[in-house]
Amino acid sequence: MITIELCGKTFPFPEKWEELTPEQLTRVCGFLLEPWTPSLQYSLIRLLTPDVDPELWTRLTDEELGFLLPVTDFLQKPILPGEMRLFRIRGRGGWLPSRLKVRAVDWVVSEPLLKAFAKNGSHEHLDALVATVCRPRKLWISIFGWFKVFALNWDGDPREKYHSEISSIRSRRLGKVPMHIKLMVVWWLVHLRWQIFKDYKSVFSGGSGDGDWTECIMDLSEKQLFGDFQNTMQANLHLILKYLHKEKKRHKQAKR
Repeated sequence: MITIELCGKTFPFPEKWEELTPEQLTRVCGFLLEPWTPSLQYSLIRLLTPDVDPELWTRLTDEELGFLLPVTDFLQKPILPGEMRLFRIRGRGGWLPSRLKVRAVDWVVSEPLLKAFAKNGSHEHLDALVATVCRPRKLWISIFGWFKVFALNWDGDPREKYHSEISSIRSRRLGKVPMHIKLMVVWWLVHLRWQIFKDYKSVFSGGSGDGDWTECIMDLSEKQLFGDFQNTMQANLHLILKYLHKEKKRHKQAKR
C-alpha cells in the first residue's frame, strides 16, 4: 500500500492488484472497459478512496491532480488477484482461485470457452466460462475452515471439484451476476494465459501447446504421473506445465 496526500491529509491507496479488496475490485472493474484517460484515472481514484471527504477534491489544483493520477497506472497491468469471492448465488459463493492453484481442468475446459466468447461474444459461452472457473467452496472448508491445516490432502484450492453437469446448471443461474463481474473473469483468464505463455515458452513454442489439451491429459494419465484421468484433470496446472517443459527440454537435448 502507498499513501496519497490531499490538502495535508494522508489516505491509504492500493499499489497493486493483490492489494485491492473484493469490494474495491468489483467497484472499479466495470470502469476499466472505458478508454484510459485522465478523466477515467480521476474516477478510479475517487472509487478507491470512498472515505475521502468530497470537499477535499474541490481544493486540489490541476497541477496537484495531475501529479496524483499516475497512482492508478497499476490498473493497466495484468489482473492476477489471489483467491476471492466474486458473487453469491442461492447462498453459495463463486470463488476465483489463486493463480498458483489453478487446476488442469480449469485450463482444459475454459480454453475453448474463452476462444468462443472472444470470437462471438455469446452470453452462453461467457456464463459457462464463469461457472467453470468460479466454483463454490467445499462445504467442509466453509464449515470447518480451521481443519484444513490438519488435512494432509489439502492442496490450497478451496473450490469444489469441477463437475460438467453441475457447472452447466450453475451457468444458467448467472443471469443476475453483473456483466462487469463476468468480464473480470475473462480479463483474469486472459492475463493468466499471458503469464503462462511467458513462463512456459517451450511448451507453447511452434503452437504445439495450443492443441487438444484433453488428449494431452489423457496421455499423461496413461503414464500415471498424476494418477488416472480424473486425478490428472484435478492436478495443479503449473505442475503439469513444468513436467511438459522438462519433457520438451529432454527431447530437445536427446536430438543433439
